[in-house]
Amino acid sequence: MIYTPKNLKTMLRESNERHAVELGDRRLGINKTIKMLEENFCRKPDDKDGRIEPEEFSLRELWDTFVINEQGYPIEPVSGFMSSQITEAIEPSAFPTITRQLISKKMVDAYNTVDTIADQMVSSFNSKLEVDKIPGFKGTGNPTKRLPGQEYEKISFEEKWYQATYAKYGREVDLTEEAVLFDQTGQILKAAADVGEGAKYYDEYLTLQAIIDASTTSYYPSGVATALYSSDNNNLKASNALADETDITAARTQLRTALKSDDANTRHILMPTNFVLLCPDALVDTAAKILFSQNLAASANRGVNVWGPAMQSTLKRQTTLLSSPILDDNSATTWYFGSPKKQFVKKIVFPFQIVTIKGNEHADILQTIKTRFANQTVAIDTRYFIKCTA
Repeated sequence: MIYTPKNLKTMLRESNERHAVELGDRRLGINKTIKMLEENFCRKPDDKDGRIEPEEFSLRELWDTFVINEQGYPIEPVSGFMSSQITEAIEPSAFPTITRQLISKKMVDAYNTVDTIADQMVSSFNSKLEVDKIPGFKGTGNPTKRLPGQEYEKISFEEKWYQATYAKYGREVDLTEEAVLFDQTGQILKAAADVGEGAKYYDEYLTLQAIIDASTTSYYPSGVATALYSSDNNNLKASNALADETDITAARTQLRTALKSDDANTRHILMPTNFVLLCPDALVDTAAKILFSQNLAASANRGVNVWGPAMQSTLKRQTTLLSSPILDDNSATTWYFGSPKKQFVKKIVFPFQIVTIKGNEHADILQTIKTRFANQTVAIDTRYFIKCTA
């Protein structure tokens, strides 16, 4: 349902009367008007309870309500307040303020509700620095057995650090007078939601590209760009196409090797018990069958897999399956296994934001709306996530 100017004004008048009773003041400033509108927005799609979605307003209706009167003439300002008689005199400056609130809310809500997976695999931290040096230490080995009176063996910490910079991304959208005048069905707010979704999808793309190290841009030991997955790091398992549970076992074996590889004294490190299996969409059916089917696919030399249900239960309990078509663009047969949150951090300089800029009346631009975010995902270790290739 699209509210007509009459219905929109009726809603504002009713809210005005309610606030007049509650506050003893029949004059409503812009901030109170915005608050009234937000109170009438439903918070969830399935929880309307008499409230409305932002896109149920068209911006043309707001324009007709706050800027042009019913006779088609511009409404004169009334000392920064809205009159108690909504239809007689309304503060025109409420229009850009309310429009900004509506568009910003729609963009942010869309950004926050997109179903993504990348944030489940990184640990985030806020930063005010252009370049962060994230410290770490090489493994120190196991304690050594000592006889009574014998001095303890000395060890030294070998320092290491990882660099994290950031990149800023954003777009600008001009809200023209023509766009408002021709917006009869709330299309501008629907487009605003699309802008918010697009920003989130791109953020997801950037984070996943860093996790799979698509272009050697996520691992900077001592500030030097270095390939994250390699035989030297023991986190690359070649010739391990995802076909049955034995391939996951091979990945676990490789993970154990990687966990000990950064320690000169081969320190015994406990194996994580919570894993992520990250795969492209092309492998999601196979992965789901391995993790969730009641009868696992059996190796050719073993015949019927009589232990399938028991093993399936163990794999399901220990492993979270995540997939994304973003991986398919890089490789439809490569998959990853391990505990990514132990290995990847996301440096956030500022989260997704909406910035509005005063319009340009010479070009009939009412407002310019800017969206932006700044972050970078980097690896601070090599031992916790394994890359498996076919």
